[in-house]
Amino acid sequence: MIKLYKNPWKVLVLVFAGLSLVFVSYWIIGSDDISMFVLLVAYFGVFFFGIGLIIGLYHFIDFRAQIVITEDFFYDRMHQIKFNWGEVQDCFVYHLRGQKVLSLKLLENGERGIVYKFFAKLNELLGANATNVNLSYLDVDPEKLSDFIKLMNRIEPERRLDTINHFKNRLK
Repeated sequence: MIKLYKNPWKVLVLVFAGLSLVFVSYWIIGSDDISMFVLLVAYFGVFFFGIGLIIGLYHFIDFRAQIVITEDFFYDRMHQIKFNWGEVQDCFVYHLRGQKVLSLKLLENGERGIVYKFFAKLNELLGANATNVNLSYLDVDPEKLSDFIKLMNRIEPERRLDTINHFKNRLK
């Protein structure tokens, strides 16, 4: 079994960026002679970046694996995506505004819920034609992970456990 975890340094950068923006908004609220619009924008900044700060702190103290790979399935805990190895049609990596995204083209499966199917159709309308897994906060090389998923999809089930043990430390 391979477990991929978030990089805590990347999450800390996100937390400190949110914290600094909350302080800037709070400083604007405390300053004298500001218009009502600027005051409302500052309150919105405290609220918006404060929620982002709370979410960032949650991600910092959450030590569970984000992606779990076994000889039977691939599971992304953040997006609740689980698929068996025979369901992958294609797998590729693309970069979207500085973020690494793993795109998985899966077979149509009747077990997927109506919400999943709705968002899959919405993704198609927006130009993304597959299931996407964000890899930006993980300690993993996206190209190696993509090649590994393609390999796991092609090989027979009896050899998958040996392949996982072989690649366990090579995905970083």
